[in-house]
Amino acid sequence: MSLPNDSQGNICGYDAANDYTILYYPDVKDPVSFGLVQVKRVCVSKCPLRGDKKVDCYSNGKADCKGLVPVQMDVEF
Repeated sequence: MSLPNDSQGNICGYDAANDYTILYYPDVKDPVSFGLVQVKRVCVSKCPLRGDKKVDCYSNGKADCKGLVPVQMDVEF
């Protein structure tokens, strides 16, 4: 079983990322590398919503949370 981890290997919901239990892909256009894992991914405390001004995430070396905003896209199901 594989646990959700950010692009630096921090496991979401454990150790330093204890308060950030959800895995989030901040850039849906980020190229997918081998193994179907996007390069930039972060652990977040809650799923970002369209109207949110920022994303509450655990900063890592690949994705900086300070300038991170929720993905603004329309999704149809």
